Amino acid sequence: MTDSTGRTIRVAFLLGGESRSLPIALASMLAKYVRELHMALFNEFWAENVPGLKPTAGYPNDARRFLADIADARARLGIPDEILIRRR
Repeated sequence: MTDSTGRTIRVAFLLGGESRSLPIALASMLAKYVRELHMALFNEFWAENVPGLKPTAGYPNDARRFLADIADARARLGIPDEILIRRR
């Protein structure tokens, strides 16, 4: 592929790319760290609104439990499903 300046751009999808490329590994580490920071903020917000709430990591099985635990607070705060639940 060539960009608008005539430079060649190569796009690759690599299985196991993190172990084959330092830039990919660093990008992955940064993305995971940023996700963890955001999950900490997310859990903090909900803990302020639901006393005794167990935090979530946001993965599917635990997300179902978490959504049930925050259902009343979500309704009270007027937070619609579309903001919290990803649809594929």
